[in-house]
Amino acid sequence: SMTPEEVILMQLAALAADRAPQHDGGRVCRRFASPANRAATGSAEQFVQMLRNPLYEALLEHSDVKITPGSADGTTWLVDVTRRDGRVCTYVWRGSRLADDATDVEPSTGAPLAGCFVTDGVMPAYRGRRAQS
Repeated sequence: SMTPEEVILMQLAALAADRAPQHDGGRVCRRFASPANRAATGSAEQFVQMLRNPLYEALLEHSDVKITPGSADGTTWLVDVTRRDGRVCTYVWRGSRLADDATDVEPSTGAPLAGCFVTDGVMPAYRGRRAQS
């Protein structure tokens, strides 16, 4: 199964490649959302619409990423995304690993999520500082 860093990087790469009208990046990102996260954010269409909120725009328009552990137990990650204009926005990525015997499946493919790291939530922590050279 994928490490938390691999899941976060995969989600960010998908979001950076997200383009209208399909918004496939948002849909790929949502595949690794926990069942509770999917329930809270609604349908795939609602999730894609949420990403259009200015609080999350840096996730769609970034040129660089730095991920650092935010907790010793591996459930919280600090993710610095550098926007194309050089500003750095920090997000707090919270996640968990589903139990090996979990029966949850990825909604669009039906692939089992047992043992996978999934994203429980992403919140902006700080926006707008300039990247350090």
